[in-house]
This record gives sequence, structure tokens and C-alpha cells, in this order.
Amino acid sequence: MKHPLLASLFICGLFALAAIGQTSAEEFLNRGIERSKAGNTAGAIADYTKAIELDPALAKAYVNRADLRCASSDWDGAIADASKALEIDGGLYEAYTRRATAYNSKGDFDRAISDATKAIEIDPSRSDGFRIRGYAYLRKYAYKDALPDYNRCIELGLTTAQTYMNRSVAHEGLSDFASAIVDETKALEIDPKFTKAYYNRAISRRSYGDYVGAVEDYNKTLELEPANNLPILGKAWSRLFMNDAAGAAQDAEEFIAKNGPLGEGSFAIAIKYIALRKLAKTAIARSFLKDSLKQQKQGEWQTDLLRFLAGEITSAQLLEKADGVQQQTDAHSFIGVVAALDDNKKDAAANFQWCKDHGNRDRIAYQLARVEFARF
Repeated sequence: MKHPLLASLFICGLFALAAIGQTSAEEFLNRGIERSKAGNTAGAIADYTKAIELDPALAKAYVNRADLRCASSDWDGAIADASKALEIDGGLYEAYTRRATAYNSKGDFDRAISDATKAIEIDPSRSDGFRIRGYAYLRKYAYKDALPDYNRCIELGLTTAQTYMNRSVAHEGLSDFASAIVDETKALEIDPKFTKAYYNRAISRRSYGDYVGAVEDYNKTLELEPANNLPILGKAWSRLFMNDAAGAAQDAEEFIAKNGPLGEGSFAIAIKYIALRKLAKTAIARSFLKDSLKQQKQGEWQTDLLRFLAGEITSAQLLEKADGVQQQTDAHSFIGVVAALDDNKKDAAANFQWCKDHGNRDRIAYQLARVEFARF
């Protein structure tokens, strides 16, 4: 005769034994967190994935996996995970910030701003939302919007070198070069080997009129990053602005030798030509420019600028070729410089005034016009 009670106890025992060997979704989640802390990204993602399989409503697992996918540059995967987490719980701060980070990295700045704003609404006492939104505004060149976000980051205690560096970009974009220099200096106090901060401070100092300080920062950038040739070109411009024609010509020649005559090298050719003209070495300047033009690509804007300097096209023809305010700024600036070199102050002043009234302030030619105009 069978005993139902004994049979029931036996079945319950089997289930109990099975349960002992079974890992719960929460346990996979916790192990994933530990693996993530240990730097085992693949293992952590695998654990979060298993946790989701066992409990598809475990929003934390989606958020954590989104974080690791961001770290692995899997932006689409991060967006998908963060979106799923928000379907489960629409009030998750981290889900909005992870998705906003991914959107920023994909260049979808409007969506990044929207998600970061939602995160800020959920918890305005945390800095991540402001940091992410500020970055998106920077990438959209919305400097007036970026500045208060970085101010808030610093107020909330996010006082990293990168935070000050990013705020300096907003200041620079608003032509507040003095404030940019203060923030770049603060970034360097925090991280004395922050190469980008030296380079940006050099630009800010040059724009502010501190050409000696700019040259010092360009030299420091070269010391930390010797393979980067752009600081040499920056030095050449700075020396030209401070009327150190010999130094400008030397730096321009060095840049051309290291970087070649094309691209930014075309502007180095222009610097050297102008510097030689300032040194009253007109014949040498014209011979150098004539030889340099043989290496340029026809039809490119920089080539047209050099052709104008060489007298191959007129100022009217150069202006006709100028497409948009950026190139118009270059054209009026170079026309003004040539007029000044030829002692035609009336034409020089007219073109420099155009740059002052209508020019693109982000163009190096705008500063060239401003500096040369001031010499009058």
C-alpha cells in the first residue's frame, strides 16, 4: 500500500534541493555589480543579462548594463537598455543620464538635452544631469545655455579639471577670454599635465592679447605633446600679432617643414609671407610665395587667399570667391593686411572695419584684422 504523505514529502524535498542550487535574479545582479567593480565588464554584462532573463522587470539590471554598454561605446545597446528600464520605471534618474550620455556620443544632442533635463527634474541635487546637458549645449555651440549648467556642476561639488575646462570653452565661446583663462588655470592647478588646458589657455591668452603668455602655453603644450604640430602654428600667429615678424617667420617655416604646405600649412605660408613683408624682405617674400603656390591645390579657399597675396587675383575676385561670413572675414582681413603693407591706410582701414563690424569672431583672420587695425 502506498503512503501519500511520504510521497508528498519526497517531492517537496526534491524541490527544496533544486532551489538550493538555483541563483536568483538579485544574486546575478549583485554579482554583476561586484564584477563591474573588479573591471570584469564582460562578466558583469553576462550576469546582468542572466538577471534580466530571470526577472524581465528588474530595471536596475537594465540600467547597470546600459552603463557598461556606454563604457564599451555600445551606444545603441545602452539606449535600448535605458529605454527598457524607463518603461518599467519612468522615474529612474540613472536611466535618463545613461541614455543622454549615449545620445551625446551619437551626436543626437537635442535628445540628450531632453533626457538630461528630465534627470534634473527628478533630482536637481545631483550633478550628472547638468554635466551631460552642459556638454550637449557646448556641442550645439549654445554657450549661453552651457555656462549655467557648468556653474551648477561646480556648485554641486563637481570640481574636476574637465569641468573647469568645459566651462572655459563656454566662456571662450562667449568671447569672455578673461574668465576662460581663469578656468583653464584652475584646471591646470588640479591637473598640471592637462595638455588640452594648456593649448586652450594659449588660444584664450592669444585672443585676450596676452601673446607672451600664449607662446609660453604653446611651448608647454609641445613639451607635453611633441607630436602635435598645431602649437607651432599657434606660436607663429601669436608672434605675428605681437609684431615679432622674425619669430613668426621662423615658427611658420618650422610648421611647414613638419606639417607640409597643405591644409593648415597654407596659413603658415601666409604668415611667413606677411612676416617677411614686415621685415622689408619683399623680394624674398614674393619668391617664397611663388614657389609655395606650386604645391597648393587649385580651387581651395586657402589657395585663393595665397593667390591674392601673390597678386594673381584681385581683391574683388577674392571677395567674389568668398562663400559665407567665415571666408568673407578671411578675405577682408587679408585685403586689409596687403593694403597696410602697401601703405594704403584708407583701404586697410575699410577692410579691417568690415571685419570688426561683420566678421566671424572665431576666425583667426578676425584677430589678425583687429590687431593690425589697432596698429593704426
